[in-house]
Amino acid sequence: MVNRPDTYLGGLGARMAIARNELGLSQARMAEALGMSQRAYQSYETGKRSMPVEALVDMHRQFGVDLNWILLGLRLCARAMIWRRWKGSRRRWTATSARPASG
Repeated sequence: MVNRPDTYLGGLGARMAIARNELGLSQARMAEALGMSQRAYQSYETGKRSMPVEALVDMHRQFGVDLNWILLGLRLCARAMIWRRWKGSRRRWTATSARPASG
């Protein structure tokens, strides 16, 4: 089943509102932080307009908002996030660096 655009934008906006509320910010404060008007931000949360990708990336960079969840409704579990970090940095890890120092 394919999501209709209005259904997708509504879900996206609802998740943005949840994230904003979890951060304890008003729409006005979030809009200001992202460099847009409150009216524009409100139209994204209500699903009337699609938020620009640049603004979503800015939201992630400033507040650590999980874009997988905002865009797709999928939260990564902690284990998957740790695995991704390890996988990306494994060149820097050695067998001895993972072991506690003996003494």
